[in-house]
Amino acid sequence: MQGMTKKDLIMANNYGVLKIIAIYAIFSCLWIYFSDTALGLIVSDPAIITRISVYKGFLFVVVTSMLLYQLVSRFLVESSHLKEEIKSKDFLFNLLSEGMIDAYASVDMTGKILKFTDVFSTMLGYDADELLSMTYIDITPDKWHVMERKIIEEQVIPRGYSEIYEKEYRRKDGTVFPVELRTHLIRDNEGNPQMMWAIVHDITDRKQVEEALRLSEDRHRTILQTAMDGILLIDVQGHILEVNESLCRICGYSAQELLTKHISDLEAVETSEEVSDHIHKIITQREDRFESRFCKKDGSICDVEVSALYQPIECGRVVAFIRDITERKRAEEELQKKNAEIEQFIYTVSHDLRSPLVTIKTFMGYLESDLTESFNDRVAQDMQFIHNAADKMKLLLDELLEMSRIDRIETPPVRVSLMGVLAEVQDILAGIISEQRVEIQLPDTDLMLFGDRPRLCQLWQNLIENAIKYSSDGCIPRVELGVQQESSESVFFVKDNGIGIEPQYSSKIFGIFEKLNPKSPGAGLGLSMVQRIVERCGGRVWVESDGICKGSCFFFTLPNVVVQG
Repeated sequence: MQGMTKKDLIMANNYGVLKIIAIYAIFSCLWIYFSDTALGLIVSDPAIITRISVYKGFLFVVVTSMLLYQLVSRFLVESSHLKEEIKSKDFLFNLLSEGMIDAYASVDMTGKILKFTDVFSTMLGYDADELLSMTYIDITPDKWHVMERKIIEEQVIPRGYSEIYEKEYRRKDGTVFPVELRTHLIRDNEGNPQMMWAIVHDITDRKQVEEALRLSEDRHRTILQTAMDGILLIDVQGHILEVNESLCRICGYSAQELLTKHISDLEAVETSEEVSDHIHKIITQREDRFESRFCKKDGSICDVEVSALYQPIECGRVVAFIRDITERKRAEEELQKKNAEIEQFIYTVSHDLRSPLVTIKTFMGYLESDLTESFNDRVAQDMQFIHNAADKMKLLLDELLEMSRIDRIETPPVRVSLMGVLAEVQDILAGIISEQRVEIQLPDTDLMLFGDRPRLCQLWQNLIENAIKYSSDGCIPRVELGVQQESSESVFFVKDNGIGIEPQYSSKIFGIFEKLNPKSPGAGLGLSMVQRIVERCGGRVWVESDGICKGSCFFFTLPNVVVQG
């Protein structure tokens, strides 16, 4: 440490000497004045006055010597005490300075550096003599001068100290480093500002840690906000602490709304008790992966895949990565449905194609025998059976080909009115409508559609053909076409006065090759095509009937096709 100077001691000594001189001068003046005045009043003989003056002089010397002795002795004692006090303070200051991790420095009111510790000089890279010739402004970069001057004027001088503040120092080698300090003011006996001192703390390491933490938080925030999966942080009680934007999109809530919720508020499968048990399981196992379902803000349900990890920090935290697998689940269900259809298709095709093949093979044997025996009339009959069987096989294959095209081939969607579609269908079926004198009742209202026009025509064509095919004997076929609004949804219907359907067959009739009357014309794929087209349009189809001979009504929706408004 740069040591304490003897300036204070010298000033104290000078003050003591001046005090002795002043007392001696005052006493001498008083002695001479009062002794001479008294002598002149008492004695008038000059000889006696001279003699008495001599004795008075000797007495003055004795008295002043005794006074000087007392003053000097007292001065020496006070000086000795002052030296001991200064020495004690220097020792204490040196002891504290050597044990200080932070630096100490003091400056006068002009900024000139007066005293400092070794830590201060080491921190800056200057030796003691260099620092004593500098001001604190010399070691402070320019950008801090205005700020620090304002702190001294507005904080240090008015109240004697400043708030803790940060600035920078410049080392001898030109490098700059951050420091933290609080400046204190020392006043003289008259209360005037005399000097300032401060404990200076090098915060380079802290700033580096803060910068590393900031970069880490930036990376964390970037990952959190750009992740495709939803991310949430909960405590061990299940309260949501942090979420990212992807989770907000999945759930439909804002981040502020989610931060007020408990994880059980989102859970659609587990109860609150089961959620609590699941959190305990994650804490015990440290991690878990599972599928669940979340309640969205609009009331809908979404399937999610959750990967949870327990972190034993801040009383315990669980980080969960949430992936919306609703579309995957829907695709899986669709695949299962397709697989079931394929299984049914394979079974049905193998059964239905076997029948005409057996017929062909059987009558080929008959034909061979009849040709051998020259039964020409029976040969013609055998040939007819073979043709019929071949036609049935062709019909089956044509219907299967058309069925496959529904999923494989699409025409670009176009805007078309419902009445336009029905007019085209009536033109296609004009022959059978005329032949069987079918009465067609069109809807009272029209709707605008946007979709695959050929498939839409095929949809209504199959349903109208089905209604005509299964009309009651002896009755004029009547087919009513309409649309009705139910819960803001457009429901189309095709109603007939035909033979009707028993309730137990209301689902079976939409299966591949399913026919309630095996002798009826067609391959049994018409309603299967209807269901496939409706599902491709995001809708559903069902049938209602009061029973045999009471007609049927087919209902269906086309949410992806109907143009709203």
